[in-house]
Amino acid sequence: GEGFHTEFRIIRPRDRCIAWLEEHAHFITDPATGHRRMIGLVTDITVRKEAELKLKLSEERAQFLIRLDDALRMLIDPDQMAGAAARALAEYLNCSRSLYVEVDSDEDHCAVTGEYSPGLPSIMGRYRISQYGSDYIAAVRANRPYVEHDTTRQSLPRVEREQFAALRIGSFISAPL
Repeated sequence: GEGFHTEFRIIRPRDRCIAWLEEHAHFITDPATGHRRMIGLVTDITVRKEAELKLKLSEERAQFLIRLDDALRMLIDPDQMAGAAARALAEYLNCSRSLYVEVDSDEDHCAVTGEYSPGLPSIMGRYRISQYGSDYIAAVRANRPYVEHDTTRQSLPRVEREQFAALRIGSFISAPL
């Protein structure tokens, strides 16, 4: 008979975590009275959804690594390799700019040696890491990733906001290799 199937997310009240639920339901008719009622089953499928997401991300990452290998395989010039790697990463992340940056041994200076930023002005060159905030400096020196969602947020010092604006950077991810 008639019925439906759906999957949806909820926030569990007890722990405020997101859970995935699957609902199956169908109508049954009482042959004696003709009254219809619905019978259904709701199942927590969070573990399955998490496994599906991990598999999808793993497959996407593997495809990216193959594309990156293809882009770099025939190159021998380090600057060409840095540019090709930046382009592959920008295409994978669907972002407007990707950079390959080498940090000097003093951990305060760096050089943008590879860039992919179609339609944006180049920011190839040398920079002082210490001009971009204590949280960023700490992440670079600890060889940790750093994510800045909004370089215009008021909690950033004005000078940092201005430097990011001059480079036309609205958000960024910095990840060590």
